[in-house]
Amino acid sequence: MIAMEIETGAEFKTKPIVKAVEKGEFESLGHIGGSIRLDVIASIKKSPGPSAPGTPVHTHKDIPKSAKRSVFYSADKELEEVVIGFLGSKIGPIMGTHERGGIFKGTSYPARPTVGPALERAIPRIGPEFKDSLGAYF
Repeated sequence: MIAMEIETGAEFKTKPIVKAVEKGEFESLGHIGGSIRLDVIASIKKSPGPSAPGTPVHTHKDIPKSAKRSVFYSADKELEEVVIGFLGSKIGPIMGTHERGGIFKGTSYPARPTVGPALERAIPRIGPEFKDSLGAYF
């Protein structure tokens, strides 16, 4: 019987791979958030009257507080999440009522979902976005 021992000297370093994956994940969150934000903005049409129930909201004026100018997103690296929606400090709390329907200041509003449908349209793009972000490692 012959015994043999081989030492390769190769060392597998996981830290650079983990960093690359984390960077790719965070960049993907930002890309997805930005993409959904643009979809939300594109779905808001300018019209003198309200939109039909079940359809995205309309904007009535091109002013700094318009619905289109209040759509923001923020990706959080620590929480590994992205938040997309209407910024209350820009347009006030009314957009939450429009999104889900309900009563605001004594007036009843039917649901006019705008962000939810944009998220649904983005779902087929989310998996490939993350897959492509990992680059040469996978």
